[in-house]
Amino acid sequence: MNLRNSTLMAAYCAASCTWTPPARANVQIYGALDSFLQYARIGSQTSAGLMSGGASTSRFGFIGSENLGGGLRVSFRLESGFDLMSGRPQSATSFYNREANIAISSVSWGTIKLGKQYPAIMPEAADPFYLVGQLSPFASTAIVGGDLGHGAASLPGRIENAISYKTPTYGGLDITVLYALRNAAGASTVASNAGAVANFARGPLILSGAYNAIWAATSSTLGGSPDGPRTDSVMASASYAFGPTLMSLAYTLMRPTAPGTRVAQVYSVGAIWQRGPHAIRADLAYRVIAGHASHALGALLGYDYQFSKLTGVYGRIGGFKNTGQSALSFGSAPVSAPGMSSTVFALGLRQKF
Repeated sequence: MNLRNSTLMAAYCAASCTWTPPARANVQIYGALDSFLQYARIGSQTSAGLMSGGASTSRFGFIGSENLGGGLRVSFRLESGFDLMSGRPQSATSFYNREANIAISSVSWGTIKLGKQYPAIMPEAADPFYLVGQLSPFASTAIVGGDLGHGAASLPGRIENAISYKTPTYGGLDITVLYALRNAAGASTVASNAGAVANFARGPLILSGAYNAIWAATSSTLGGSPDGPRTDSVMASASYAFGPTLMSLAYTLMRPTAPGTRVAQVYSVGAIWQRGPHAIRADLAYRVIAGHASHALGALLGYDYQFSKLTGVYGRIGGFKNTGQSALSFGSAPVSAPGMSSTVFALGLRQKF
């Protein structure tokens, strides 16, 4: 072997001995498949059909994290909802329509998250049906603002272009603040959403309070600004466990600031009784619009049986009674006219992975 070849071989050996593969995040796939058979009576019309997402939204996602050392960790989440009956994405405009974010966290100073994420609202456990829009009285009433007049906005289920900060938990208390940029050319309002939520948990007691300011992307107010006026959302909830029973109370206020709009309030009481594989759920939600003869009363009773931690069956029975100009109902059985009432019966199967 000549000197030149020896030099090349030595350089190759040095490079191969010191090279290490790049670090990779710990990535997991998760999701839920949920289908239910529903019989509904809406006004005087009846219907039956298979639907998706009664107890959990059908979805899949990826989560990953990497430990950076020194108490720092970076993580991400990508989550997409879909219709199990057709296989189509839940959203026609966003593939990861539920979550798409990255976060850096520390036990000492908390978590900063950037991207599409939940708004600063009370925990899902405040609703016995976990805020699933298809079959939940509270989810169908609490964040609705579109019927409160020109310029009113509803609180989105997910917030795009958002940055949030969550404090560490001190004595059972943690606080999250969120700010979402509009990211639109020519927008006169910088933000599309800003909010904060405080959660306190100690023993069997859980308390939560939240505030959100929402600016609609396009105002429906005649002659209004392109970004629309602000709508204020206030939420409060309390849950308490009595042995196998968890009782919950919740309140929401939707208050648009545009002239001529109305204020809506929602009062909810719910309970979950659970023992072994059995769970009974119930929720009653009442929505009233101040100074307006429009009210909605929604109720739902449910039973769940878990074959395992991942697989279970469920049944639901409930409905909505609307008066005046109210036209609220479950996402699985929307009404088509004000004052119309609805009733639903559902049997479903759910598997998580």
